[in-house]
Amino acid sequence: MRAPQDGRVAAIRVMPDYACWPLWDDAGQGGNIDPATLPIPQALVAALAAWAAWFEAGFDWADPAASPPMPDPDAFEAEGRRLAAWLARELGPAWRVRYWRDQPGAG
Repeated sequence: MRAPQDGRVAAIRVMPDYACWPLWDDAGQGGNIDPATLPIPQALVAALAAWAAWFEAGFDWADPAASPPMPDPDAFEAEGRRLAAWLARELGPAWRVRYWRDQPGAG
């Protein structure tokens, strides 16, 4: 995925979900984005994959209602925010990156 060449800003939302990459088109399309398609270092791609795996780690696919709560949700949240900031630095000003709990346009 590339940034638009016409001056528009590409928008990405960093958000975990089950059986998905943790990146989403945040410009109205809503599609899931493979981090490997972005111009970012492999270390960040791997860190995003690890964060997504952390989200799914305790999920009971056979009985979702039986899934235990995440053991350290504050650490998970902090890591997601750290990854969103890292992604924003790597992509630069042609991209708008936000963590999913933050409202669009929030600083």
